[in-house]
Amino acid sequence: MRNLSPRAPLIAVLALGACSSSMSVEEARTTDVVTVDGVTLDGASFEQILLAAPPNAGPSAETANLVVSAFIDGALLRKALTGEVSLTDSATVARIIEPDAIRGEVRGAMLELAQTYPVPGDAAVDSVTRLGQRRVFQAIAVRYPPDLATDSAVQQAFAARIRGIYQEASEGGDFTALVRRNTSDSVLRARDGYMPAAERGSFGTGREFDALWRLEYGGISAPFGVPTGYAMILRRASVEESRRSMREWLVPELAAARNSAWLDSVRTAMQLTLADDALPRLRELVQEPLTGGGSAPLVTWDGGELSPEQARLWVSVLSPAERATLPGVPDSSLAVFLRQVADRYVVRQVTQGDTAMTSEAWEAMVPQLESALTSLDSAYRAPLTTGTPSEAVRGFIAAITSGSLPYRPLPGATVWVLRQGAQITINQRAIDAIVAAVQPVWTARQDSLAEAAQFGGGGGGAPAQ
Repeated sequence: MRNLSPRAPLIAVLALGACSSSMSVEEARTTDVVTVDGVTLDGASFEQILLAAPPNAGPSAETANLVVSAFIDGALLRKALTGEVSLTDSATVARIIEPDAIRGEVRGAMLELAQTYPVPGDAAVDSVTRLGQRRVFQAIAVRYPPDLATDSAVQQAFAARIRGIYQEASEGGDFTALVRRNTSDSVLRARDGYMPAAERGSFGTGREFDALWRLEYGGISAPFGVPTGYAMILRRASVEESRRSMREWLVPELAAARNSAWLDSVRTAMQLTLADDALPRLRELVQEPLTGGGSAPLVTWDGGELSPEQARLWVSVLSPAERATLPGVPDSSLAVFLRQVADRYVVRQVTQGDTAMTSEAWEAMVPQLESALTSLDSAYRAPLTTGTPSEAVRGFIAAITSGSLPYRPLPGATVWVLRQGAQITINQRAIDAIVAAVQPVWTARQDSLAEAAQFGGGGGGAPAQ
């Protein structure tokens, strides 16, 4: 069994034909477009996966990146599920949970910092309420009966109940008393119906919701339904009544702004600087199989640096779909990503000093990792271990990309750990040839399906004569 330690060698990669002439689609179909430790995705199978792409994700360079990324992850996950690779030794576990531990420590540090800020007083909260950008409503929320959709007697009784509540509220009844008697949601009832401060459109769009937003203080809405299964009647809270909900929204908003200003000052004080060539090297790094980027630091600051290997770790934490978008995003987005990653290490250095994982983080996160790995084993063992390795992973990726098999993210840095020492080959010429060939075929199929649905193929029947 291969033990994946932090000192395992980096992935060995052969990028075929990066600068060579284009390949014919016929040749590409018989070529292995991706090979992961001997597990292969041939061009013909890759083509069929792209042809089965759903309407909102047609064949493109981004979709191809997604399939390639997911295939690599799937092939390596199969090795873990079959026992060829261990994910449970302590050194490997530490590497897997490291990103989540760092994020947790940074989040905790920023929360501690936020607790040092003064809480806004009533006058400040009231002034924000009067601006009207956010408003507080008091709600009566009555859950729909289970058989409402099928029993006409239940429908009539429920409608009569809602009309009665609305009439009493409209005639000046005690709205808070009505909330306590009728609201089904225990959390909302415990707050006497006062909801979190809402933005315009929070409840929906359309004329009736515009009318809701225009309610004066103390005004009461007509009853309306929401998709979560409630009939609701809202009353716009007064300025004074809004204080609790508005303060609950305003405090973290102000804290976030102050934390951002604090972080800006820390960056300046520690001279955080992106390398002149950081963005082109990061763009190279985010291309599968995530091995580019050179070795020089991408970001430096007093007492620390962000290496390409550290950046690679954080790229691997993203889902295949998120990773697939990175090669095509603008430089500004790559710069934001780099600064966000560097910020985590800077905040950790400033607030914690010792960068070793705390025992509290270990004790909190190891059970979560064990649970996530158990869930992955339960969901993916059968599809990833049925048939030959290549057949299993091809079928697995086809099911994932078509949506017939739900995607479950690999926890923490599992992707990064599994890739240590793996032999990965990507034939970009074959991938490009197949994507180019599939695009017009896929588009024609979608047009045919849309036409069939429009003229009766979707079950609507023929137009009336």
